[in-house]
Amino acid sequence: MKSMAWGVLFPNYPYAIGPFRFNLPKSEREFRQYLRKWLKVPRLSRGTQVWPER
Repeated sequence: MKSMAWGVLFPNYPYAIGPFRFNLPKSEREFRQYLRKWLKVPRLSRGTQVWPER
C-alpha cells in the first residue's frame, strides 16, 4: 500500500510521531528506508510501528 502521509511509533516511546507528508506516495518499505536515513541508523528498532495516514 502506498500513501502520501505516514505515522510512526517507536518502541518505549509514549507518543506517535507524524504524519510525515510526502509529495509522492511511498510504500511502507520506502518509508522505513526514509526513517533510517532521517535517524542516521542502519536498522530500525524491533517493534517500530508504521501506518498510513489518510
